[in-house]
Amino acid sequence: LSQLEGVTIEMYGETVLPQVLEQVVNCKDTIAQQYLMECVIQVFPLEYHVATLKPYLEHAGYLSVGADVKALLICLMERLSQWTPPEDEPEEDNVFALLSAQVSATIQKEEGGMELLHVLQLHKALLNFALGVYPAKLEYADHVMGTCAQLVGKVTEGGAALEPRCATLLLELVSVPLEKYADILDVLQLPRWPEALARLTLDKQRQVAGTLVERVLQKGVKITEVAQADMLLTQVRPLLVDDPSEDKDEDDAKVEFDSDTVEELSPVACLMQIFYNDETDAMCRILNTAHRHATAVASPRSIFTLVPLAFACLGLVRKIKLRVDAGEEVEVGCLKLLTFVGHMVESLKQ
Repeated sequence: LSQLEGVTIEMYGETVLPQVLEQVVNCKDTIAQQYLMECVIQVFPLEYHVATLKPYLEHAGYLSVGADVKALLICLMERLSQWTPPEDEPEEDNVFALLSAQVSATIQKEEGGMELLHVLQLHKALLNFALGVYPAKLEYADHVMGTCAQLVGKVTEGGAALEPRCATLLLELVSVPLEKYADILDVLQLPRWPEALARLTLDKQRQVAGTLVERVLQKGVKITEVAQADMLLTQVRPLLVDDPSEDKDEDDAKVEFDSDTVEELSPVACLMQIFYNDETDAMCRILNTAHRHATAVASPRSIFTLVPLAFACLGLVRKIKLRVDAGEEVEVGCLKLLTFVGHMVESLKQ
């Protein structure tokens, strides 16, 4: 059928696909159903699938119980990832909305609950589709992250550990934005990304957070707004907190870091150098945000942010002095900032 001349998109939608879907559903053979539905995905043009997505998804829900609808959806999303949406595509009932709704319906429909591994496979495919087709729609990727965090949270409620394959898949899923976004700062606009990251063990969280820090430093970006600094430091928080599973000697006031920890945290110290704003008061607010994050964790690891933060403040004092000498009004003066640095030094001594 796909090779016949004259099979227009209208004919496909009105005549060809309805009859094919009807025969597929009525055959009741699960292997044949899945094979034929996959054939439809592969042999007809992308535009045909987009135009007839609703009936295809609807009939996928009518397949026999043994048919692997999950595999069909993943295959469909991978195929549609090559599609470019028109500029005038409506927000409601667009391709992402339809696929997202079908993923949710498929998960809810499975009797006894779908295995978490399969749930994550579906959402990874949906995330790859969203980032490939709608890279500017950050809310789509954020929606997938939030949904995954919620679903994984139900499984791990009460402290249950993730099955290794699920943990690996979740690690891959939260790493996708770091690999796909050309502008690494787009990751900072995914407020639910840290929720999904938090479902991993701390060592895996640190692995992903370390990759984020590395990408930010490689790109040479500048963090110029408080909101950006706040989100970045929220996302790299796993690098700043202590591992609760590690034994600590409360009587030992001297903290020593091994070479692996120093290597892990040194890039975090470099983050203080990418915070920049020409307006000194705005810069003070950014540095205050960094200080708030560093002190909130109450960990010896905070030394890797507090020390470079103190030097950043001292470098800002000269700029403030120049503004004051020029007769400009400042919200944060030299004395106030130096007092702030003094408090940091005292906390470092303790």
